[in-house]
Amino acid sequence: MALDWPEELLAILACPKCKGGLDRLAEPEGFGCRNCGLFYAVSDGIPNFLVEEAVPWDPATRRGSAGGAAPARPR
Repeated sequence: MALDWPEELLAILACPKCKGGLDRLAEPEGFGCRNCGLFYAVSDGIPNFLVEEAVPWDPATRRGSAGGAAPARPR
């Protein structure tokens, strides 16, 4: 379920690992860090900003390291 994120919130969100800016991604829903290349998934409307559960993300192609549409969350 995609949520409408207030612009005020999006403006202050930062990567938990490097404190860099985050790109909001629609499919799959989540946030990608432009600096350290990590993807933080949103599941059931709840963002998961745990660095240990983030997966690699390529900001140049906006795709995960596996080459799919976006990274899958590790289990």
